[in-house]
Amino acid sequence: MKERLTREDIERRLAALREAHEALDEQVDRLEWEGGADDLELRRLKKQKLAIRDRIALLERMLQSLPA
Repeated sequence: MKERLTREDIERRLAALREAHEALDEQVDRLEWEGGADDLELRRLKKQKLAIRDRIALLERMLQSLPA
């Protein structure tokens, strides 16, 4: 059985994902700026950012499809 998400549920999830994306972005920037970052770690973090961005896009589309 699929869970039925309300507009508020989606907005809460979006806010949490945007916050997580921003935190990862800051972490990547900091590691790149410091210069001693492990390439594998940077790739892993960037991949996480992309996955979060994809989930954000999906939730935004879901939000647009809901009646106002």
